[in-house]
Amino acid sequence: MWTRGKGYAWQRAVLHGRRVVYLGFLHSIWGDVAGRVVARLAELGAGDVVYVGKVGALAPEIEPNTLLATGNESLVSGALVTWDDFFGDFAAAQPGVHSGLHVTSASILLENRDWLAKHAEYAFVDPEIGPMGAAARQAGIRFGYLHVISNNLARHYPADLSNERHGDVIRRRAVLTQRIRHIIADRVAGRPIQTLGGSRP
Repeated sequence: MWTRGKGYAWQRAVLHGRRVVYLGFLHSIWGDVAGRVVARLAELGAGDVVYVGKVGALAPEIEPNTLLATGNESLVSGALVTWDDFFGDFAAAQPGVHSGLHVTSASILLENRDWLAKHAEYAFVDPEIGPMGAAARQAGIRFGYLHVISNNLARHYPADLSNERHGDVIRRRAVLTQRIRHIIADRVAGRPIQTLGGSRP
């Protein structure tokens, strides 16, 4: 059963013996708002936050809706931010998962050819991951992201953000979403996540 609030819903569960809370938002949370969400979750006692969503690729060879993205670094306002990654090396070692440097963009309106040339060495872009990772680092908790690569800014592919409701796109994303579920479950079922005070709930 989902408990619904104003613009969000949450659900408690137990996953391989660990207490987890699934949290979803009716509207997108971007930029510093996303960071505030992580900070608030840490205040409420979260030891780890895992963000599942979609991200744009900057590497031209990555076809949308075929791979997952993960990492633990993002360029935020010109500075590289790193965080304690919930997944460690686990997610990146899984088939179909691409790990790389992320860049935080304030707005898709800024992502023109000049912007792309300046950030060509990065792998992914979105407006949330960097602020969320920075907030987790500030709060002293782990953060991890595992995203569907939904579009490619460096090369044209038939699938992009304009046709996300197409049947083939929906089918491919359903497969990737199920893969995300399995990777998170396998990570939780693995070795205990240690802190100075012992394992986290």
